[in-house]
Amino acid sequence: MKLTAPALVMRGTLLAIVFGPVLVTSIVTSYEKLRMLVERGDDALIQSIEETIAEDQERIKNLTAILSQYYGILKADYQFQADHPNDFYLLVKHHVTTWFDSEIDQDYIPVLEEVIKEQNVTFPILNDFPDAVLALIRLQYVYKLKAQDMFEGNYLGYMGPALDRVDAYLIGKQAFDTGYLPQAQMWLQMNVDLLSDALENDKHDPSQDGGSSIEELRAEYLFTLCLLGRTYFYMNDSETARKMYQQCNNPKLTDNEDAEQLGKELEADNSTELLEKFASKILSSDENTSALCSREKDHRVTVIRPHHVCRYKSDPFIPYRRFREEILSTSPYASVFYDVIHDSEIARLKEIARKEGLRRGRVMGTGVSESRTGDLVWVHDEDDPLVARVSQRVAAFSRLDVTMREQHRWSAEPMQVVNYGLGGHYDVHMDPFQDRDNGHNRLATVLFYLTDVEKGGATIFPKVGVSVSPVKGMALMWYNYQPHMKDRDRLTYHAGCPVLMGNKWIANKWIWHYGNMFRRPCGPSPQSTQLDVENIVTLDALNQVIE
Repeated sequence: MKLTAPALVMRGTLLAIVFGPVLVTSIVTSYEKLRMLVERGDDALIQSIEETIAEDQERIKNLTAILSQYYGILKADYQFQADHPNDFYLLVKHHVTTWFDSEIDQDYIPVLEEVIKEQNVTFPILNDFPDAVLALIRLQYVYKLKAQDMFEGNYLGYMGPALDRVDAYLIGKQAFDTGYLPQAQMWLQMNVDLLSDALENDKHDPSQDGGSSIEELRAEYLFTLCLLGRTYFYMNDSETARKMYQQCNNPKLTDNEDAEQLGKELEADNSTELLEKFASKILSSDENTSALCSREKDHRVTVIRPHHVCRYKSDPFIPYRRFREEILSTSPYASVFYDVIHDSEIARLKEIARKEGLRRGRVMGTGVSESRTGDLVWVHDEDDPLVARVSQRVAAFSRLDVTMREQHRWSAEPMQVVNYGLGGHYDVHMDPFQDRDNGHNRLATVLFYLTDVEKGGATIFPKVGVSVSPVKGMALMWYNYQPHMKDRDRLTYHAGCPVLMGNKWIANKWIWHYGNMFRRPCGPSPQSTQLDVENIVTLDALNQVIE
């Protein structure tokens, strides 16, 4: 066979890759090596090399096919319309199934991962798929969505691609496993109905169901029915669960674990104990939280009070500058400042965050957070002049010290930039640490909104009925302590609602007690509010503190 120049170059490269590790000694320095080469002859060696090259060429062919499949995913009709939950979910699903179900030789995985790393992109991993499923369930739970609407791609009128029957089962199964029983019931019942329709269709076409035969559909139907029965059992409806068990308990299906488990649960004498054990996984329904998350963007407070006013707040550093502030609550004190970070600054801040590398949020450095589904990075004032400038602006409209010193003498923390993905949320929490004294804890929080969010993503305070939807360029500020309090103000319990439609970026700046004793004193009485404190700390007095 005549080899062309490109083929020779390719073979030479493959030889270097395949035989490089063994060709580390010189044949000139060893007579024995030369003798073995002569005795074994050229034919056997050449044949072995040809076989190795053929194997590598086949691997390259397979890899090329896989990459073509990836290209098809990225260029499909739903090409990264990731603002819609179903698009995001399907993109993760297709990436994961293409990567992990493909026949890539394991020897090539490290090489491909290195290429991906060099390109500074992040591919979904296996754990991303159940996370994506859970995100859909969370959206359904918080925004009271119907499974049928989500299945059809309808999220409160925002339309996207439809899901398939397999998706319905996977979502229902994970909803059951994670304690979202009403949601599990809706998805599994819909899946049972879809399977029932397919089985009743005399003209069933396997090509319309992923190649499933009638027997496979019947088995799938029984599996799903048993899981639905378990869902009803743990929803304290044993009668319905028993009826479903009688239908789905087919001895021919030896691997139907849910049928076996449902039978044990129905027969158990300690069914109450079983229910209580499972109930520990079930999220308690908080209608107030759901209502606040679903509130319209311009409806920030439940009831208008006399203190709900807008005002101009002067800048102690630049006398002619004023900040537009809207007071939302006096106990705890919370307000929003408009247009305090500009588009160009936001773009630069995102650029810095991407360069530094966003990572999944962690709880006090101990592990990946399940209560907060977002990627974050910390940026310091010295990292970029922009960060220092934004921090100085926080000092201006808060009138607090935000100086970064040694950690035990901080007046503020570095800025935390966060990006939330599909269903991105932060469960109800308080910002101050539990095991810190007041001097080294978070006196106040400033939260910048770096993007508008089409639907969802509000910051809510369930105990006081405040809901703030993201507005690009706006900052939300609140005090985590009342002026007279030594303990954290429990009225500041707050949450980040799941992002339903859109992309949410925020930046947090936490201001500490240290260095702010005279800027935020206790007030004249135990009942003093932040507005009372402001009447004491006049602008002249504040300027003296600054000087």
